[in-house]
Amino acid sequence: REVEWPASWRSLEPLPGVYDWRLLDRFLDYAKTKSIAVLIRPEFRSGDTPYWVPGHFDRNEAGFVQGHPGYLFQGGRLNIPHDPTLRAAVMRWVGALAAHANGHPALQGYMFCYEHPGDAPYAGWREGFAGETVAAFRRVQAATLGTIAAANRRWGTRFADWAAVDAPRGKVSDIFLLDWLRFRTRAVNDVLADLVRTVRGVDTRRLIVMYRDGVTDPPWFLAQGCSFANGGSHDAMGLLEYAACALEGTPERTEDHSPGDWTSYFPSQIEASIFAMLAGGGLNTDCKAFIHTAKRFADLADPERSLGRYRRLMPVWSELRQTKPITYQTFVVGDETTVLLRERIMGAPFVREPWETMNLAQAQVPACYARPADWPKAKLLVVPGTQQHLDRPAIDRLVAYVESGGTLLMRADAGRHCVEDASAASADWALLTRFGFPAPTGTCREAIRRAAPGAAGLWGQPAGSFRLRDTWDVTPIPGTITEAVFPGEQPLAAISSTTFGKGRVAVIWAQTVMPPLYADADGANFPIHRAAARWAGVDLPCSSDNPLFWTNVLASRTDGTHYGLAHLGVWQNEPSQRQQTTLRWSTLPVGSYQVSEVLSGRKLGSFTAAQLAETGLPLELAPREVAIFRFVAAKP
Repeated sequence: REVEWPASWRSLEPLPGVYDWRLLDRFLDYAKTKSIAVLIRPEFRSGDTPYWVPGHFDRNEAGFVQGHPGYLFQGGRLNIPHDPTLRAAVMRWVGALAAHANGHPALQGYMFCYEHPGDAPYAGWREGFAGETVAAFRRVQAATLGTIAAANRRWGTRFADWAAVDAPRGKVSDIFLLDWLRFRTRAVNDVLADLVRTVRGVDTRRLIVMYRDGVTDPPWFLAQGCSFANGGSHDAMGLLEYAACALEGTPERTEDHSPGDWTSYFPSQIEASIFAMLAGGGLNTDCKAFIHTAKRFADLADPERSLGRYRRLMPVWSELRQTKPITYQTFVVGDETTVLLRERIMGAPFVREPWETMNLAQAQVPACYARPADWPKAKLLVVPGTQQHLDRPAIDRLVAYVESGGTLLMRADAGRHCVEDASAASADWALLTRFGFPAPTGTCREAIRRAAPGAAGLWGQPAGSFRLRDTWDVTPIPGTITEAVFPGEQPLAAISSTTFGKGRVAVIWAQTVMPPLYADADGANFPIHRAAARWAGVDLPCSSDNPLFWTNVLASRTDGTHYGLAHLGVWQNEPSQRQQTTLRWSTLPVGSYQVSEVLSGRKLGSFTAAQLAETGLPLELAPREVAIFRFVAAKP
């Protein structure tokens, strides 16, 4: 019984300093009569901007006033992060709004949504070239770097003085571009922080929900009593991001990605969203549903669609809200450098890696994205090949992690470029060579190749064949273990490992590991990430006879009940057919359990923990379907 109400700046402050609170008061008073809690969402974007606000827009490289195709005012993006006049006007209005609403019994809190801040490369838009933005960049960099000579050495530029410094145009060094993008990302975070400070100036206790775009310092916002929200789920490919919420302690709400219809993409869309969100445990069981008020309520109440489906699954959300996830031991490197240089998306915490997600999920290895501060906690740290650009501190952290006893699994070209050393010979293959591996010679072979375990197995374990894409020809390296080979007259190394300090490194001589979903005609689909996890000593709570099933395990915070989740994940419409498996749950405490399936309500009977671990439970799912097993411990 919570409603999010968009508070339009244009409606509530029609003239500068002149406020009309009648619409807000009427809504809050009505909500009180219905015992509905209200989150006020101050809206200062696009159509909610008053006409009296000055048109201080951001610009693209050509000087045009345009912007991201959404959230525009008079055809452009207002430069709130860098224009002091605009920023002051927004904060003044938000402060007045919070002061007026504070104390109303229907008010639960506030929600700030600054969606899609900054560049939109997928729409051909790169902003930040307004004069106010460039001037702010000069001030920040002068304070950080000191002299223009230091800036030129760092960026590989020839600016005569700070007044000549411009935004990056054309081909520039990675570090210049990175400093620019970091500056702009921090500016968005600062706007969001100012909004929180403004509300906290008059309301110190109510919840503030922050849309996650642009938040670069989650701990600060948590300390101010904030939680977080995202723009919605429609499949489980956000699994690693939701799991990171558990690692960081940052609860994150989701919403229907197809506003008003939880079945727009596929019938089990909301169930797939639940599966992904619960990678973070009950912390994440908060969900917003859009309601199209123009439609008849009876139509929205269809139990298989829209509000009806949402309401039908509310008891499931409520039950699972009391759960906690397992302690994650496998982390996927999440580094801001790659997010900014590869994607150029402001404030996104991680680069979504569908294939890395599938490789881990189809190996039934619980995993999450992790920022550098959390890397030392991992038993297994995975660096995808897409993380080609790393800064020197990140490379140093990875080396220190292994030296201290960690286990690292990396593609050969992960961390290939050190952005600070772009002109130095050490910049190429930077991470690989730090671990003592020679850089591969020759070009990358753009093909899919079958690989097989080495003579002693894969990390000392029996294993099947698997496939790698875009590979290098590397002869077995003296002083390393050849864990897997590309078979042939002269076998070439597919995976090599070595000790380094107190830890170990395994290098996959390819850009991509083909997920088990993409087996060849001979069934080469062994999930190598599971073998890597065992090698690193990771606890694996579930196994599947069929690698296409994704799994998760939760435990109740209030009693001895456990939950086993299973999902038949889909990527690019595969798999397209129903699949069968047997799932074995190996980490349940010793004892007997009454087992049921939550979504269907089916009672499956009584099983011992040993039976669930050794014999397991059979399961059949259609693509994208979800099953949730409830394991209720029998009382002694």
